[in-house]
Amino acid sequence: MPDPNGEKSAAASEALKLVKNGMVLGLGTGTTFEVFLDLLSEKVKQGLKISGVPSSERTAVRARERGITILAEPREIDLTVDGADEFDDHLFLIKGGGGALMREKVVAANSRHVCIIVDSSKYNGSGIGRFPVPVEISKFLSRHTMKKIEKLGCRCTLRDDGRFLTDNGNQIADCKFDSVPDPVRLESQIKSIPGVLEVGLFTSINWEVIMGTKSGVKTFRK
Repeated sequence: MPDPNGEKSAAASEALKLVKNGMVLGLGTGTTFEVFLDLLSEKVKQGLKISGVPSSERTAVRARERGITILAEPREIDLTVDGADEFDDHLFLIKGGGGALMREKVVAANSRHVCIIVDSSKYNGSGIGRFPVPVEISKFLSRHTMKKIEKLGCRCTLRDDGRFLTDNGNQIADCKFDSVPDPVRLESQIKSIPGVLEVGLFTSINWEVIMGTKSGVKTFRK
């Protein structure tokens, strides 16, 4: 049986090898990233000099608690480490289970290198779509926005019945599709709907995925 905690630790340990002294790191959000953050903080205690750009307020707080300097507008981000809710052989990702998808995408898009760390339960070789696609939407006429998204072939629900708000003050619509045969096209279609701020489909950024398995780690690269 898979051991998610052990697999997360294996993936996080492998990603830690990419971190070099003096780097500016993009800091992800979620349970797998927090395993990485704990390992990173031990290196910081031992003298590693790095600074970070967090993808959520929660990550910012936890990073500061671990002695990591937070930057608002760095010249560049050397490396981003983050998790994912699902990925496939094409390295298309679904992200946003923690609600930070907009900032996660902005941080990743402005990074020289992106490393995604996951346990083996996040892999879906037949194509993403098992996990609902999170969509960050404006609270203004949000139900109407959801109806337009549903015309693309999904069922939408507001996270926590609309009480959940992102760090940007917006709502999350979790959109369940039967399948996502063309993630690139679907990302574009959803983003074209007025009221949509960002989509939890990550399709166009170059990254590597480090997956922890019961026998070690496996790395996927675009």
